[in-house]
Amino acid sequence: MVHPPFSYALAQKICENYQSLVGAPYEEGSTAVIDAVIVSPYDSASKSRFIMLYLVLNDAVDALTSDCSTNEYDVLVISGSINDNRLQYKSIRHRLDLIQIRMEELA
Repeated sequence: MVHPPFSYALAQKICENYQSLVGAPYEEGSTAVIDAVIVSPYDSASKSRFIMLYLVLNDAVDALTSDCSTNEYDVLVISGSINDNRLQYKSIRHRLDLIQIRMEELA
C-alpha cells in the first residue's frame, strides 16, 4: 500500500476501490461501523476544517470542494455510529495496515 499523501486521482481511486468497507466494524470490539470511505485533505489543519464542513454539509464532495486549496489528499474511514454517539475517522492506511498484518499472520 502506498502511504499518503496521495494525488487527488489516486485518492479517488483508492476511495472507490474500498467502498466495500462500508458496513464493516470500525474497530475490533466496537459496535461502531464504517459509514463512509471518503477523500479528504491530507494536512491536519485542512483535514479538521474538512471534517467540520462534512458534518455541516453531510456531503464529502461538497465539503472538499468548498474549502480545498491543496494538492495532497488522504482517504478517510468514517464512523458516525449512533451507539458511540460521535464521529470517528482515521486514515485508510491504518485499516489496510491491519488487514496486511492479519494476512501475514495467516500465511
